[in-house]
Amino acid sequence: MPATHIPVTPQDISAVWLTNALRRSGVITNAAVEKVEAQVIGVGLGFTSQLARLTVGYEDLDAVGPRSMIAKAPSLHQSTREAMAASGVYERELRFYERLAPSITLTVPRCYFNASDPETGDFVLLLEDLATTATSRQIPEDACSVEDADFAVRQLAKLHAAWWEAPALDKLSWIPNFNSRAEEVRDSFVRLWPVFLDRWGSFIPDSMHRIGELIGEHIVYVKDYLSQSPRTLLHGDFRLDNMFFNEMGQTQALALLDWQGYRRGMAAYDVAYFIGEVVDAGRHATDGVRLLASYHDALVGAGIRGYTFEQCHADYRVAHIERAAFVVRVCASLDLSSSREQQLAERGVRNMVASLVELDAVELLPG
Repeated sequence: MPATHIPVTPQDISAVWLTNALRRSGVITNAAVEKVEAQVIGVGLGFTSQLARLTVGYEDLDAVGPRSMIAKAPSLHQSTREAMAASGVYERELRFYERLAPSITLTVPRCYFNASDPETGDFVLLLEDLATTATSRQIPEDACSVEDADFAVRQLAKLHAAWWEAPALDKLSWIPNFNSRAEEVRDSFVRLWPVFLDRWGSFIPDSMHRIGELIGEHIVYVKDYLSQSPRTLLHGDFRLDNMFFNEMGQTQALALLDWQGYRRGMAAYDVAYFIGEVVDAGRHATDGVRLLASYHDALVGAGIRGYTFEQCHADYRVAHIERAAFVVRVCASLDLSSSREQQLAERGVRNMVASLVELDAVELLPG
């Protein structure tokens, strides 16, 4: 079976196919895969692709090659697949590993193989399995320490600083601007806001009803605002599920996964997206702002000048409006299949409401 054939699911990956794929990309030379087992690891909240861990056995026990890897393929849910394909998300991730990964300052998984079929929309990504590294750890979003959160935002600052107002951003035409498809997002928000209120109304104070209407009226403005200078490369989904914290003696490093949502825009969005997740309700104006100050300090330390903390804070407040619009759209559409997913969604809704109120973010909207 030629390696150019694209398996529809990770479970369809055979030993012969994997041997051909890994040889073609130079990961192995004369070794041959004897067996491969796929274990689904990405189901439920936040997953827009099929994700599985492949355990690999070779005919020669001493063969040099990865014993474990992550396989990624398009969602089997047609509506999700069509939405992701229409927005270019799948293609963007493939291009990331082909073109951008070597220039990223943080650790990213090594890509062992990727292939796609533009006609069918099928693709497969085979990535390094960072979870098998003894020094790697992942942190649940409701169990992030102040120290780990601070480390994450300072590493994020290094990523942003490396691409800060970089001319290369405009040369990479496939990277969308932050305001790409803004009208579609507005229409989606307006349609889903009543659904969100019906589903999550018990968590929403009366004052939030008008705030939601204002967001719907001004979300295009917010997206345009976050598309202005200073621009950088945004990860777009900077959250704990997409991170590994690597301990190497006295040194710590951050590995960042899931490069489907990267785009050009204001750095404050990535920061608000992360802090909005890890900081509890009631702490956004204190702990959240302290984390923002740490991020800004790291930006300055990386050589960024002319971007004051006051401007950073204003941009951060606006970014929380965009984050709120995202939370509304997601939580209005979720099919929560477990108590854990329900718990995380409830926490996300509470934090979203709290961040808007505590930061008085909507004060920055026009009119």
